[in-house]
Amino acid sequence: MAKCRIGHIVEAQVLQAIEIDYIDESEVLSPADDVYHIDKTQFDVPFV
Repeated sequence: MAKCRIGHIVEAQVLQAIEIDYIDESEVLSPADDVYHIDKTQFDVPFV
């Protein structure tokens, strides 16, 4: 499992490309976008 910032699509794409098992769109890390979260339907990797 790896964390990515809220709304940071490129971070999530990189994590998917290196075959991470799960992605955590983390509220602990500073958000890349205060309004929009990542559209998780575009990813094969599950989000937690």
